[in-house]
Amino acid sequence: MRLVVLSDLHDGGAPPSGGAFGRIEPGRLLLRRAVRRINRFLKPDFVAVLGDLVEDGAAPDAGARYAALRRILEELTPPWLVLPGNHDAPPETFYRHWPRPADRIELGGARLLPFADRFMPEHRAERAAGDLARAAAAGAEWNGPVIALHHVPLFPPGAHECPYNYVNAEAALAANARGGVSLTVAGHYHRGFGPIPCPGGWTLAAPAFRDAPFRFLEIEARAGRPPTVVEHALRMPDRLPLAESHVHTELAYCAGDITAQGAVETCALVGVRAPAFAEHSGQLYFDADTFWRAAFMARGLRGRQGRVDRVAAYRAAAADAGVPPARIGFETDFDFEGRPVLRAADRARAGFLIGSWHWTPETAANAPFDLALCAQRHRRVWDRMLGAGIAVLAHPFRIFNRAGIPPPRDLFPELARRLKASGVAAELNFHIEEPAPDFARACLEAGVRLSLATDSHDLVEVADFWPHLRLLRALGVADSDLDRILWRPGDGRG
Repeated sequence: MRLVVLSDLHDGGAPPSGGAFGRIEPGRLLLRRAVRRINRFLKPDFVAVLGDLVEDGAAPDAGARYAALRRILEELTPPWLVLPGNHDAPPETFYRHWPRPADRIELGGARLLPFADRFMPEHRAERAAGDLARAAAAGAEWNGPVIALHHVPLFPPGAHECPYNYVNAEAALAANARGGVSLTVAGHYHRGFGPIPCPGGWTLAAPAFRDAPFRFLEIEARAGRPPTVVEHALRMPDRLPLAESHVHTELAYCAGDITAQGAVETCALVGVRAPAFAEHSGQLYFDADTFWRAAFMARGLRGRQGRVDRVAAYRAAAADAGVPPARIGFETDFDFEGRPVLRAADRARAGFLIGSWHWTPETAANAPFDLALCAQRHRRVWDRMLGAGIAVLAHPFRIFNRAGIPPPRDLFPELARRLKASGVAAELNFHIEEPAPDFARACLEAGVRLSLATDSHDLVEVADFWPHLRLLRALGVADSDLDRILWRPGDGRG
């Protein structure tokens, strides 16, 4: 079974990394990011949150904090449980706010045993006689892994430097061994450890989620074999030359909770330099109804229907967040004929330009999708876009993906050649669809620079480059290659 474990959220404690945040709630934003990664990419059998959800379970606002955290965890696709930690309210109060797990859970070929043990002085714990008996009987009529879940680590005394353990650790370990418990998973010890051997199996402690780099564990448990443990971190590695190059603002019609200031704070939280903003030009020049009906696409800037002018408000929002002009650009819409929907004066002031194409005449009219015609239209528009001074071509196959039709594979090397000849970078964008690995490979082989973009419309997306890095590493790109192959605002044309 594949299990994801988080522990020690400490909601209500000091801000992570000692940062100052005015527009985001950092701990909850990080939890949302973990939930997003779990649901979209990891897809485990089960998720366990192993205690210390809040800093002070006796505080007057503890109930409200539990409610806020529960709303986030209820977005999880896989089943999940939470257990109380020593900072939480006592179990009888804690489980007024959370679903109480069963004594035994069978899922994904494994049997899970959750424990809410008694906490003792010096941040240790004690397992009650009834729970010792439950552990000792856990493996009855069961051939798969048996996994114990609790807050305080349980390990052979002296086997690790962790100062926290059970006061009756020997009895608890012996009961686990009799019951066939092959894996014991806890939290509490913020550094985390393991897996290390213990009687009958292995034991480990998940690191504290609230401490940078905001880690959680993905564990694969197999009967009779050591667990496979992958550590995930939500803060990007400091050594990598990463820059967020495609973020939207509150001016976007498709904005969720994104704000320019919130995006800046989010980048600081996850260790990425301040974002470069690229707002939809079509959304700055036309009202929402005209934009979403693609009514501006036939005539572009020559059309007068639904015209507005929101460019100054966009620039002000980005500037007020402390972003310099060189990092304030446009996601430039191109009309049906491949003409940029961008005024010359705005183009002259832009720090950089990203080119995007969102509709063909057929998709705008909801006409039947013609694969060959769509490919033909892309070729013609690409010719014009790549000669229009853009630095990056955004999500080049989005029209195909939105139609649920895979783009023709012969377009991948063809577009890569065109990008190389024009000096335009290709965007890797996970906002809606998954980038095609074969297209990324074609770009790398052609020597085309890549822009790692989140195309963020919600704060949960900003500067989350984990899927991008996973894709590049699968294609054989080493971290040491990134500085050479990546486009970042300030590079190339713009």
